[in-house]
Formats: sequence, structure tokens, C-alpha cells
Amino acid sequence: MPRIVDHAARRAVVHEALWRVIGRVGLEHASTREIAREAGLSLGALNHYFANKDEMLISAHELGFGRARDRILATGRGKRGVAALRHALFESLPLDEERLLEAHVDVSFCAHAVTNPRLAEARRESHVELRRLLYGVLAEAREDGELRDGLRDSDVVDDWVTLVDGASVQALMEGPSDDLRRRQERQAEHFLARLRRTPGA
Repeated sequence: MPRIVDHAARRAVVHEALWRVIGRVGLEHASTREIAREAGLSLGALNHYFANKDEMLISAHELGFGRARDRILATGRGKRGVAALRHALFESLPLDEERLLEAHVDVSFCAHAVTNPRLAEARRESHVELRRLLYGVLAEAREDGELRDGLRDSDVVDDWVTLVDGASVQALMEGPSDDLRRRQERQAEHFLARLRRTPGA
């Protein structure tokens, strides 16, 4: 009798193997052969999940984005408004090894996406979800009277994304250090301070 394969469980195993390989060798050097070995599968079995290089890259991108999103939602329960925005921002900056790896995957993916419309569309789709989450916490902040007058939510979201993307490139170029972490934390706090309503205003 043929063995029944739990495809959801195997996909999780494949994705975790992909993430471990990326952590060791980087997205650019991750190969299907290495991922198959890490997952304990044959190359033929792995082809059910990554039919080509584009699908592997998209899976890596979605995995990195999903890990960050799930962490933000899990650790940010109970926060709303500016507090939730601050939490999401600091969890998205490359301030530790895990977040630096997520930044590495995203920046590497973007390098491929510049000339690959399919990859570019995958990242745009991820950012639709990100922007929806950010607009939600900004709506809470506005409802709670935390934001200064004259702010446009679209401008705030654009600045938030630019800050995170820029910090990711900066961390990869300079390399992690306590000095860089403090500088990026200051930049984040300055960004948030510009959003807040002045007490008594």
C-alpha cells in the first residue's frame, strides 16, 4: 500500500531546511541539492516544491516575510496605535542575528527582482499585506489622538518602509555592530517622535 505523504508537514520541513541553508551560505548560494540534503529528500521529491530557481527564491522571500509577520503579531499582542507601530518597526529592523538574516534574504531577493517581473510582483504582494497592517495601526493611533495634525497615512507608511529597507541595506554593507544598532534605534525613535502629537496640542 503506498505511503500517504503529509504534504503540509513536508512543506514545513522543506521550508525550514531552506531557511537553515540560507543561514549558512546565503540566498545567492542556496542550491536545490543542498536544500534536499538538509531536508532529507531526493532532488526529485524537492522538485514538487521548487520546480525552478524562481520558485525557490519566492519561497525564501515568503518564508522570511512570514516569519517576521508572525513574530510581530505574536509578540505585539495587546499593543495598539503608536505602540504597535513602534513594536512593528523595531521588530523589522536588523537589530539581531535573526532579523539580519531576514534582511539579507529580502535585499538579496530584491536584487533578483529588479530584472525579474515575477519576483517583483511577489514582493509587491507582500507589501500589500504589510501596508494593510500599518494602515490599521495608524487608524488606531488617529482614533486615540496620538498623531499630530497634517499627517498623511500613505506618507507615514512610505517613510516606515523606506527606513526599514535602508536600515537593511546599511546593516548588510557595514556589518552588525553595537554602534550601528544604536544609530538605527535612534533613527527609529526620531521617526516615531515626528508622528506624535505634542502634549497639550
